[in-house]
Amino acid sequence: AEGKERYPNRLIHETSPYLVQHAYNPVDWQPWNEQTLKKAQEKGKPILVSIGYAACHWCHVMERESFEDEQVAAYMNQHFTCIKVDREERPDVDQIYMDAVQAVSGQGGWPLNMFLTADAKPFYGGTYFPSRPVQGRPSWGQLLQWVVNMFEKEPEKVEKQAQNLTDHISGIDTSLIAPPEGTPDLTEKEIAQLGHSLLGHADKVNGGFGYAPKFPNPFNIMLLMRLWHHTGNADTLDHALFTLDKMARGGIYDQIGGGFARYAVDEIWLVPHFEKMLYDNALLAVAYADAYKITGKPIFKETLQGIITFVLRELTAANGGFYSALDADSEGEEGKFYVWQATEIDELLGNDAAIFKKYCDVSDNGNWEGNNILNRPIPDEQFVAEQGMTIDALRTIRANGAEKLIAHRATRIRPGLDDKILVSWNALMVSALVRAYEILEDEVYLVAAQKNITFILKNCWTCEGGEAKLYHSFKEVAKHPAFLDDYATLIQALLDLYQVTFDTDLIRTAKTLTDEAIDKFGDGAGNVFYYTAKGQADILYRKKELYDSVVPSGNSVMASVLYRLSVLLGETKYHEWSAAMVASVKHSALKYPTSFGNWAILMLQQHFPAIELAVVGKHCKDKAAAINKWYLPGKIIMAALGNEHDSYPLLQSRAVDGVTNIYLCEGYTCKAPVQELDDLRKALLVNMEH
Repeated sequence: AEGKERYPNRLIHETSPYLVQHAYNPVDWQPWNEQTLKKAQEKGKPILVSIGYAACHWCHVMERESFEDEQVAAYMNQHFTCIKVDREERPDVDQIYMDAVQAVSGQGGWPLNMFLTADAKPFYGGTYFPSRPVQGRPSWGQLLQWVVNMFEKEPEKVEKQAQNLTDHISGIDTSLIAPPEGTPDLTEKEIAQLGHSLLGHADKVNGGFGYAPKFPNPFNIMLLMRLWHHTGNADTLDHALFTLDKMARGGIYDQIGGGFARYAVDEIWLVPHFEKMLYDNALLAVAYADAYKITGKPIFKETLQGIITFVLRELTAANGGFYSALDADSEGEEGKFYVWQATEIDELLGNDAAIFKKYCDVSDNGNWEGNNILNRPIPDEQFVAEQGMTIDALRTIRANGAEKLIAHRATRIRPGLDDKILVSWNALMVSALVRAYEILEDEVYLVAAQKNITFILKNCWTCEGGEAKLYHSFKEVAKHPAFLDDYATLIQALLDLYQVTFDTDLIRTAKTLTDEAIDKFGDGAGNVFYYTAKGQADILYRKKELYDSVVPSGNSVMASVLYRLSVLLGETKYHEWSAAMVASVKHSALKYPTSFGNWAILMLQQHFPAIELAVVGKHCKDKAAAINKWYLPGKIIMAALGNEHDSYPLLQSRAVDGVTNIYLCEGYTCKAPVQELDDLRKALLVNMEH
């Protein structure tokens, strides 16, 4: 009620912005931890676990409608142990109950509301429930009563359902893994099948894959580019570039501020779900960098720069960490911060308004709910031809217009910021900055990458009681032991950063973290890794997460870094482990390539052995920087001034006084060195033909 004093629940002591958002709900929310679960068992009441994240629109809606309702909250508090989970802070908990809700309802999403027995086994659940019954869907209140009734009157049925569901979800991972005696290698037919299968899902009219809602799927795009590179299949490259072009010109991309929203609600990339996530932008930056390396087209370079500019401007902390996300909503309305009225643009842009509006699809009636989402339906070349103007004149109008609109937009009430720093997403962003730096050689990008790595290693990787420990999340303090993907992506970021700085300390740190990961997450059989570290007591079971969804699975990244380290360090055991991992998921990756994109990229890399390059001599860094601008997917490059890094197999005994030599190798067997980049290009072409 208005004016009534509100008291905080136990989430007030948390650091996650999502949990703190719910700290003044009348629901007696508790965080997920061992103590909460132990108390739940003692009480014997069912557990309600509600999972979401700070930038989630429907999570906010359900909070307003149900969790802030005094009556509903009183019923929840009386009959349930109520637990709130930030899915980004505890992806391990989210994964388990997401599998359960998909098994129960056939679909997943957030908010995820799962009902568990007192010992945390799931027996029923769903996603968003309205406050009143709608189209055959029960209200949240009705559902709560139904669950309580079943729990109290049919306990045997609940227990049986919980056990069956737990048995089912704990077997999902195993069903995707084949015995590792299979071969990781691909046949020509299987490589062709990968391309055929991906293009079978392609939207040839609008780009991307499948229908609305439409996610960017950067792994599928990168996989298509790799297939073209290795097989010469122009269709795979065409669809990858077509998709990147369509997205860059769509409303899913912020046409004035840079950066991508999480997905489009329509097929034509016009209407985004306006939240912006760090991981999407990191992975898409890599895809646009690859596209620019292949084509040299300005749109791919501009989009890459736009993504990085957005992240550095809006998602970067003073300490060098990268924040997680920007909300979709501001002032309780989705997209309000990003949309425009035609009259606003007239006022702000004056004489340039007419061209800008035509170029960015702005009309008096709007293109979405009476507002305008800026997008560029007509490619630049076509637009200037139709308008009888030069490309330079268009670029000037666009740049000036964007500057004025951004300045005006800055006066609006901003969407909420999720300012926790996640190691895995930060590491993905470091890799993206490295890829952007390779092409554009903007020192700002390199400095941001190095500052971030320094921050992570200093604040999230500690030594306690003689044991090194990596943490998953940072906000004021480091929290939650790291998961497999934190280790894997951080190792990947260190190796990527090495390829532009050639600082061997990065390789040494990567090896230390790799051995730590093997100890904490390895299954003892040299196969795929567990997602959670051994000894973690507050989860139902240890998952082996395999799918490459919106972020790569920790396992696919781990398999990739083991392969790279095996080449860099000459460690046969890493190579064997990586090959065994690929062999065990190969059948699943071939069957469902859209869910195993990062795995499939690694399968290609292992089939067409990595290009190993050693650049040694006075001008090694300049030559390496030039090579880094080329599209050589999966390349492993090392550089040294002389024989100071002779302990690395690729660099051993390579130094020759007064000469900068470039060695092209495979399995450490190198061709005769060349000094000129043109000669290296010729050698690479010959190599590909074989």
